[in-house]
Amino acid sequence: MRTLNILILLIGAVACEPFFHSGREHVFYYKGKMMTGIPELDAHYSGLTMEAKLYFQSLGSQQYRLAMENIKYNKFNERLSEDKSENWRQLQTPEPAQVPDEHQTYLEYPIEFSMQDGEIRGIKVSEREPVWSVNLKKSLISLIKVQLPSNFDIKSNIVRGPTSFPRVWEVMESGLDGKCENTYQTVEIPESELPELVEAKYIDRERCQNRKIFQVMKTRNVNKCSERTAYQVNQPGQTLCPTGNCDNMWQRTSMTRYIACGSSEQDMELEVIVNEAELHQNLRAFNTESLVSGVKQVLKVEEVRSELSSLPQIPSPRTIEGLFYEYPLANGKTSKSYRDQQKKLREMPVTSDFLSALSNREEHSILAKLSPSTLKQRIVEHLEKLSQDLEEVEHFGKKQVSVNVLAVSKIFSLLGTEDMKSLYEQVKQHSANEQQREVMTHLVQEIAVITGTSPAIVFTRHLIESGELNLYRIVMTISMLPHYVRTPTIELINQIFELIKSPVVHQHESSKMNAMLAFSTIVNRACIDRSRFERFPVFVYGEFCTSKNTEITTKYIPYLVEQLKSARSTNERAAAILSLGSLGHESAIQILIPYVEGRDNTTPMEQRLAIYSLHHLGEERRSEVLNIYSSLVFNPTEDRDTRIAAFNQMLTLEPSAVVFQKLATSTWFEKDTEFHKFVYATLKSLSEIEETEQSNTHTPLYKNSHMARQVIHMAKAIPTGFSYNFNYFGSEWLKSLEVGYQVHYAHTSSERIQQVYSKVEYFLQQLKFTPLEFCTFWTGNNFAKEVSEVFNSVEKKFSSEWEEIISMLSLKDQTKDETHFQSGIWARLFDDVQIMHFVNTDNFRPIVERVKKVIESPIELKKQMCGKTPLNFVKVNNWAPTEVVIPSDMGFPIIIELHMPGVLSVQGELNVECSGVVPSVSLEVTTKGSSALTGYVGTICPFTMDMIATGVEEQFNFNYPVKMTTHYNNGKLNMVFAHNSNTNSSTQEIDMMTYSVKPFSTIKPIVYVDGLPLTGNKYTKTIESEDKRKTLTLPIPYAESLGLDLKLKMETETNAFGLQGLFDYASLYNYNPINALMFSWTSSAMTQSGRASCRHHEMQFVYNPSRSQTTEVEFDLTFALALKSKTEEPKIVQITNQQQLQIETVQLQHSKPEHQKIQQAFQKLIVEEGFGFNIDVDLAFRGGRSKSYTYSLSATHGIRQLSQKWNLHLESPHSMDICVDGEFTMPEISLREEQSSKVEVFYKNTIEFGKSCEEHKMEVTGTTGVSRDQSKKSRTSEESIKCEKYTKKFNKLRDELKSLSEGSAEYKKVKEQLLKVHDKKERYCEEKSEQERTLDEVKFEITYTPMPEYVRQYVRYADLIVKGAFAPYMTNYKSSQTQRRVEVELNFEKENNAFDMTLTTEEEEIKYKGIRVPEQIRSLVPMFASYTPSEQFMSYVMGSELYPKCRVGAGIVHSFDKKSYHYELDDCYHVLSAETEQGSEYAVLAKEQNGRKELKFFISGSKLTIEPSEQYTESRKEYEIEFDGEKIDLERSGMKVLRTRGQGHYYKLWRSVDDVIVVETPFSRVVYDGETIELENTRMTHSELRGLCGNPNMDKRDETVTAQGCVAKSIYTAAISYRVQDRTCSTLSQYKQHIYQQQQQQQCKTIKSQQQQQKKTVHLTQLALKETEECSQMRHALIQQGNTICISQVPVVQCGNGCDARTSLEKVVPFTCLPTNRPRVIRLYEEKVRRGELLPELRNMENTFKSEMDIPTSCALPGILKFSN
Repeated sequence: MRTLNILILLIGAVACEPFFHSGREHVFYYKGKMMTGIPELDAHYSGLTMEAKLYFQSLGSQQYRLAMENIKYNKFNERLSEDKSENWRQLQTPEPAQVPDEHQTYLEYPIEFSMQDGEIRGIKVSEREPVWSVNLKKSLISLIKVQLPSNFDIKSNIVRGPTSFPRVWEVMESGLDGKCENTYQTVEIPESELPELVEAKYIDRERCQNRKIFQVMKTRNVNKCSERTAYQVNQPGQTLCPTGNCDNMWQRTSMTRYIACGSSEQDMELEVIVNEAELHQNLRAFNTESLVSGVKQVLKVEEVRSELSSLPQIPSPRTIEGLFYEYPLANGKTSKSYRDQQKKLREMPVTSDFLSALSNREEHSILAKLSPSTLKQRIVEHLEKLSQDLEEVEHFGKKQVSVNVLAVSKIFSLLGTEDMKSLYEQVKQHSANEQQREVMTHLVQEIAVITGTSPAIVFTRHLIESGELNLYRIVMTISMLPHYVRTPTIELINQIFELIKSPVVHQHESSKMNAMLAFSTIVNRACIDRSRFERFPVFVYGEFCTSKNTEITTKYIPYLVEQLKSARSTNERAAAILSLGSLGHESAIQILIPYVEGRDNTTPMEQRLAIYSLHHLGEERRSEVLNIYSSLVFNPTEDRDTRIAAFNQMLTLEPSAVVFQKLATSTWFEKDTEFHKFVYATLKSLSEIEETEQSNTHTPLYKNSHMARQVIHMAKAIPTGFSYNFNYFGSEWLKSLEVGYQVHYAHTSSERIQQVYSKVEYFLQQLKFTPLEFCTFWTGNNFAKEVSEVFNSVEKKFSSEWEEIISMLSLKDQTKDETHFQSGIWARLFDDVQIMHFVNTDNFRPIVERVKKVIESPIELKKQMCGKTPLNFVKVNNWAPTEVVIPSDMGFPIIIELHMPGVLSVQGELNVECSGVVPSVSLEVTTKGSSALTGYVGTICPFTMDMIATGVEEQFNFNYPVKMTTHYNNGKLNMVFAHNSNTNSSTQEIDMMTYSVKPFSTIKPIVYVDGLPLTGNKYTKTIESEDKRKTLTLPIPYAESLGLDLKLKMETETNAFGLQGLFDYASLYNYNPINALMFSWTSSAMTQSGRASCRHHEMQFVYNPSRSQTTEVEFDLTFALALKSKTEEPKIVQITNQQQLQIETVQLQHSKPEHQKIQQAFQKLIVEEGFGFNIDVDLAFRGGRSKSYTYSLSATHGIRQLSQKWNLHLESPHSMDICVDGEFTMPEISLREEQSSKVEVFYKNTIEFGKSCEEHKMEVTGTTGVSRDQSKKSRTSEESIKCEKYTKKFNKLRDELKSLSEGSAEYKKVKEQLLKVHDKKERYCEEKSEQERTLDEVKFEITYTPMPEYVRQYVRYADLIVKGAFAPYMTNYKSSQTQRRVEVELNFEKENNAFDMTLTTEEEEIKYKGIRVPEQIRSLVPMFASYTPSEQFMSYVMGSELYPKCRVGAGIVHSFDKKSYHYELDDCYHVLSAETEQGSEYAVLAKEQNGRKELKFFISGSKLTIEPSEQYTESRKEYEIEFDGEKIDLERSGMKVLRTRGQGHYYKLWRSVDDVIVVETPFSRVVYDGETIELENTRMTHSELRGLCGNPNMDKRDETVTAQGCVAKSIYTAAISYRVQDRTCSTLSQYKQHIYQQQQQQQCKTIKSQQQQQKKTVHLTQLALKETEECSQMRHALIQQGNTICISQVPVVQCGNGCDARTSLEKVVPFTCLPTNRPRVIRLYEEKVRRGELLPELRNMENTFKSEMDIPTSCALPGILKFSN
C-alpha cells in the first residue's frame, strides 16, 4: 500500500534516510510531449512525444537510482484539430512507436545521484551515454524533486510531531536552465474541480474515495535567476527588460503540480506529477501572432514496491555535479561540473573545428558519418548552385538565395581553419567559368565573415594577410567583425589584435583607421559593455573577458596610445582618439582629457571626437563624465562647437533637474547667440514630444523630454528655425504595431568646424537598436586656397592702395589660428559596425590635381577608361544573427533562431567605346538583391537528428537585368535600354520584385546533413489560417499599350481589401507614409480586425519578355540653353569637345527648331536680360509593335526693370499641350523716406492647355498690397509714436554729448543713455517701417474658358475641402451670378494672427472672418514689400535675419552681432568690414566730412568710391561714383553692373526712388544715403571679418578685437585701430591718442590666449583623477548576471581608477541580488555602489549566493598613466 507522504517523497533531498528506506521503489508511467505552433493562426503543430516506464529507487544514505524502460517516441508535423481555439495542452498527439534498439540501450542505463540540503550533489552516469540522454534524465530528477526552504526542519515536522508543512514558500532551486526562484504552494482541491482531474485521469476516484485531494504547485520564476545555462548570441541591440520574460515579445513559464490524496496534509499519497511549460516568442518583434512552444509531462504513479527491481549496472560510470544542462564537448570529452564545462569550452583552440563536438558516435550516430571532406564537397556544390542562381534571371524569388547562403554558413561553421583554407583553394581552382569562379570565391570570403566562429575569424585573418582581399573588402571585413564574432575569448581577441597590427592593414590609412576602431569595439563588447551577457554565450562559456583583464591595460591601450602619439596624419590621430573612446575602459579618461581640453595643438575635429569618446565611459563613470561635460557646457570661454558637442553628449547621460534648470536660466546671460539658439531649440524640441509618442519610458529621451517640459518656461525664448546651429529630437510610437523610433538630428556651423549628425533608434516591442548613426564634418579655411593653387586659372589682382592699408593697420599680422582642411564621415550600423573615412589636405590635393589633368587633357582619361571592364560584385550580410538555446523542462533544447541575411549581386560588363570624339558607354548589368527575416522555434529529435520547428520567413527580392547604351553628340543625349545577354525573347517570368511572408512548420534533417534551409525542404508545410487564400493578378496601367507584359501578382490570406482595408492599413502607421517606409518590413497581411498578421502573403512584380512585344526602349534628349544680356541678343551656351573641354556662347541658328522656340519665347517676353532653354524628348518602344512619343518643353525667364516674366511651353502630339505665361512686378519702394505711393505687388499667370494651347485657358491676376487701414495705422500706431519720441530724444542726447569733454564722467554717463535710447529708437522705427510695408491685402481673380470634366471634378473636391476646413469661420453667405470667374480677397490682421476671406464663385459669395493663421507660418505671413519673397522665406526657415546686418550712422555702430557702441567717424577712412584671409581681397571703408559719409570698396583688384556731390541736399541727393578711375552715372531707379579686374567678381549698383544707393557684391550688400550706412554680410559660408562691424559669428565675446587681432580693453579702443591715417585727414584727438597708445603698449593677447587664461583653474584632468588619489578603496563588489544586479553584503578592498592589484588572496564573499522587477531600486543602489558609498543595510538582506573572489591586498598605479602626460 502506498502510504508514503508526498512531501517526504519529493523533498528527500532535505532528509532522505527517514523517508526512502532501503529497498523502497516507485514505478511511474511517463508521458511527455513537446510541440511548437502558431495557435492564433491554426492548430498546426510540429513536435515530438515520448512514453516510458520510470523506476525511482531509494538506496539509502541519501542515494537514489532512476531508470527508464520501454521508451517510445514519435514526431509530428500536422494539424491536430480543426478548432484553432483549442489549447495545445488538450490536443491529442500521434501515438508513439518503439525507440530504435541503438538508442534504447543507453536510454535504459540507470543513473544514480545523491541529494544534500536540497541540492543534487553527484550524479553518476555512463560515459557511453550521450549528453542529450543525460539531460533527459536530469529533467526527470528536476520533475520529481521538491525543495523546502533551508530553515525548515523536516524531522521535527514529520517524524517527531504533527506540525504542518508551510502553505507557501520560496526557494532558489537548481534545474536544467539554471538556478532560479521556485514558489511552492500547498492547497486542498475543492470538490468542484475534481471531475476535471478525473477526466484527465490524474486521480482514481475509487482509490481516493473518502479522502481529500491535495495539490502542491511549483511555479518557476525565470526572471529571478542567479545562474543560467542558456546559450545565446543576440544581435542587434538589446532588450529593455531583464533577462527573463519580456512582455509580449518573450514569455516563458513553468508550473509543476503534485497531486495526492489523503486524510490530511500529514498523510498524503502521491498520485500524479503534471508539468506544463510554455514559451511565447514573437519572432517579428511587432504586434502579430506569436509562436508558442509547449512542454507537457505527466508522471503517473503506478506502483510503490518494497522490493527493488533488478536494474542494469551503469557501464563505465562517470560522476557529474548538479542538474545544470550539459553541452557536448569536442572529441567526446566530458566535464565534471558546469564550471568545468565552461572552462573546457573557453580553452578550445581558436583554429579547431566544431565537427568533433557533434561527431561522437554515441552522441550523434548520423553526424558521425560527416567528415570535413564531405562538408567541403557539399559547400562547393551549394556555392556552384548559388553562383548559377545569381546569374539566371527567371524566378529569382523562388531560389531563396539569402537563406541558402545562410544555410551554407551553418555548414561552414563546423570547419576548422585549415579545412577552410583547403576549401578556399579548392574553390579557386574550380572548373566553372571565370565569372562563376569569382562569385564563388567572393561568397567564401563573405560567408567566413558572417559565420563568426573563431576558426572563421582566424581564416579571415589569413585571407587579409595573404593579400586575397582588396582594400574595400579589407575595410568592410574588419569593420564587420564586431557584429559577427560569437565567442570572443582572449585568445581570439589576441588573434584580431595581431591582425590590426599587420603590415597589410597598416599599408593603407583607411584600413588602419577602421581596424583600430573595430578592434576597440570588439574589446568593449566582450570585456566591458554590460550587454555582453545578452549578446554572447556567457552562461555557457563563462565570461570571456572583463575590464580587469591585464591585456587591456598592458597591451591594447598602450598600443592605441602609441598609435595616437606616432600618427602619420590628422586622420590617423582622430581614429586613435575615437578608438580609445570606443574601448570604453576607465583608464582612457586620463588619455583623452588633454584632447577634450583642446591642448597640444589639438584640431577642432580631434577635440570633438575626444568629447564624443568620453560618452562610452558614461556607464561606468557617469558622474565623472557628466562633470566633465558640464564644465565644458557652462564655461562661456570655450569655443561654441566644443560646448555644443559636450552639451549633446551630456544629454545622453540623463542630467538631473538641477542641470536642466541651469541650462534654461543660463540662456538669459548667454553672449553667444548661436549657442543660445542651440540650447533653446533643444529644450523646445524635447518639450514638444508628448508622452504618448515615446517609445519607452526607460530611455534618455523620455527623461530629458520630461525635464525639458518642466524648465522650458524658464528659458529665454529666441527664434530658432533651421539656423546654422540646430538640434532636433523626435519620437513616434505606433501603438497598433508596438513599434516606434526616436530620431536625433543636429547640424552645427562655426568658423572652426561644420558638422551634421543624425541618429535613428528603433524600438520593436522591447528590443532597442540603432540601424544608423552617422556624422559628417568638414573643417579648415584653406580648402578654396588648395583648389586655386592647383588650378590657378585666374590671375589674382590686388589693389596697391588696399595693400598699403593692410600693411599700415597690420591686418595680416595676427589672424586666427589656421585650421587645416579636413573632412570625413563616421557611421555606425546596427550598434556595432563602425566605419570612418577622413580626407585632409594631403589626401585631397592629389585628387584635385588629377581632376585638373583630366580637364586639361581629356584624352588621358579616355585611355584609362576605354575598353571593356567586367563587373562582378557580391556582398553578404546577416544583420540579425540571433541564436538561443534554452533547456526545456523535458530535457531537450528549445532552439530559437532569427536571422536577417542579405545578398547583393552586381554582374555584367561596362564597355566604353572611344572611337568618336565623345565616348559612348554601354552597360550590361544584372543587379540582384535578396534579403530575408527568417526565424523559428523548435528542437532537434535526438533519435533521427531531424530539426522539428515552426517559424516565419519574410523575404524581399529584386532582380533587374538590363543593357544600357548611352552616347552624347552635338547637344543630343541618346540612351538605349534593351535585354541583356541573360534575357531573350523566350525568357519567361522575371520577378523584378517579390515580397512574401510565410508561416511554416517542418521536420527535416538538420542543415549540416542536407545543407538546405528550413523552407527549402519538400516536407516543409505552410501553416494556413482560417481565411481562404486569394489569388489576384493586376496588369500594370499603360504597360500593355507600351508593349510590355508587366503584372502585379498577389497570393494572400489577408482580409484588408478595398477602401476599408486601405484605411485599416494606413491606421497601423498613424496615416503617415514616412512611418510606413521606416517600418516597411511590417507590411504584411491583416486580420479581419485590422491587426497585422504573419499569415501567408506574397506579392510579385513580374515582367515576361516572351509575351512582351517591346524589346528595346530608346530615349533621345536634346537640350539647348540660351542667355540674354542687356546689350546683346540671346546666345546659345554649348560645350565644345576638341582636345580640351570648353564652354562657349554662340549665335542662335534659325535652322534649328529648338533655337527658334527659344528666340520666339524671348521675343514674347520683352525682357532686358534672362535665360531660356528648350528640351526635346523622343521616346521610342521598338519590337513587334513599335511606338514613339515626342515631348517638347521650352521655357524662359527674364527681368525688365522691377518686373520678372516667364513662359513655359510643353508640347506632346500624343497627349496635351501646356502653355504658361506669367509676370511679377514689385513696387518702387522708398528705402529711407516714408512711402509716398501705394505699395502694391502685381502678378499675372495665364495657363493654357488642351490638344492645343488655345483649347482651354485660365488666367490668374492679382495684387498684394498695403491696405488703407494698414497705412493709416502705421502712422498712428504706438510704434510710430515711440519711434518719433525716441528719435527726438536721441538727437537731443547726441547734441548734448558733442558739448561734453571726451573721457569725462558726464560724457560716459550720457553715452550710456544714448546707446539705450538708440536701441529703443531702432526697434520702434524698424517696427514702424515694417507696418508701412506690410502686405496685408491680397486680391486675385481667376477667369477661365469652359473646362473639361476632370478639371471641374478637381474643383469640386477643392471647393468641398475649403468649405469643410473654414466652416467654423463662415459669417455670411449669398448667391452670386458671375460668369466663369472666381474672386478671392484676403485681409490679414497681424496683431490677431488671423485673416478674413471673401470667396466669390459663379454661384455664391461667402465671407469668412477670423481664420487663424497656423502657428508654424505666423512669422512668414503677411509678407513685407521691403524684402524679396525668397529672403523672407529663408529668414523664416533660419529663424532669424538671413544676412547679418551692420549699421553705421549718427555716431552709433550697430555690429553684425547686434552689439551697439558709440563711435563718431571722422575725415579718415575707417575699415567697416574686411576679409583678412590670405588670398582674398574684400574691404568696405567709410569716412565722414561735413556730416556726410563717403564709401570706398576694394574687391578683386578694383576700387569703387561713392560720395555725396556738391549738389547733395536733403530733398535731392546726388552722388559722385567712381570705378577704377572712371566716373559712373546712375539715374534714379537705374542699375549698373561693374566687372572687377580679377577673379570674375562684380559690383551691382542701383538707385531707389528716394535716392538711396544700394551696392551689391558677392560678399555683401550696402545701403547708403550719404548719412547712414547699412552693411549686410551676404556670404553663407564662414570667414573671419575685421572692422568696426565686427565678425558675423553671432558671438559678442570677440567684438573688442583690434585690427591686429589683439583683444582691446574696450570696443571703442578696438574701433580706433581700424582708422586709416593718411596725409589728407586730420590727426586723432588727444583723448583718442591717449587710449590708443595705451593699447599699443600692452602685450597683444589674441582671443584664443585670452580664453585659455579665463578658463577655470581646475583642469578637467583633476576632475577625472579625483578618484585616483588613493588606489586601495573599501567598496562593495557589484556583479551583473544578465540584467540581474548582485552586491556584496560586506565591502571589500578594490583598486581605484587606473590602479592594478600587486598581490591578492582568495576570499568567500556573500552576495545579495536585487529584485529585477524594481528598476528604480536597482538604479539607486547601483549608483551608490559606483560612488563608493558603504551600505550596512545589505547585511540584513537575503544571502542569495556566495562567491570566491580574488581580493587585492595592495594596489599601485600601472605604467599606463605615463601616457596621459
